[in-house]
Amino acid sequence: MSYDVIVLAGGRGSRFGADKLEARLNGRTLLDHVLSATGGASRVIVVGPQRFSGRAVTWVREDPPFSGPVNGLSAALDQVSERTVVVLGGDMPYVGRAIPALLESLGNHDAAVLVDHTGQDQPLASAWRDTALRKACAGKGKRLLGLLQGLDVVRLVDHWDAAIDVDTVDDLDRIGGALA
Repeated sequence: MSYDVIVLAGGRGSRFGADKLEARLNGRTLLDHVLSATGGASRVIVVGPQRFSGRAVTWVREDPPFSGPVNGLSAALDQVSERTVVVLGGDMPYVGRAIPALLESLGNHDAAVLVDHTGQDQPLASAWRDTALRKACAGKGKRLLGLLQGLDVVRLVDHWDAAIDVDTVDDLDRIGGALA
């Protein structure tokens, strides 16, 4: 199956105290952990400030910068060329573990989304039909979790710990990381 990937990497990292996507986990940045899982994608679009990466990607910024994940998705959708889109959080180092299952589960649904250990949908670990994602992002004032409302969504329990994200230095330490 052909697909594009959008990685949201444009947050301020205020709870982390620095650019968390440059923090290192097992010798690689958090962002590189995510990008290393995108080898099967036709195109990878990263929303956020340009950083060094070992993977060729297309960089875009939300307008205005730091205006939130829905604006980031909207900016990235201008670069999408495939009918299937995988959406990933740049601070989720293990999210790649779930990409095959998300793509397989998508089928004819609008979206496939991971559900974390608390029962919460994780839209930054999801696969979409491009038309459904474009429609969901249309309009102002949308919240990330609100994108799934009214859609035909298949939910997958996160058996891979793929939805683990890093918001604080303690989160990084807990999953075995060290700051760069």
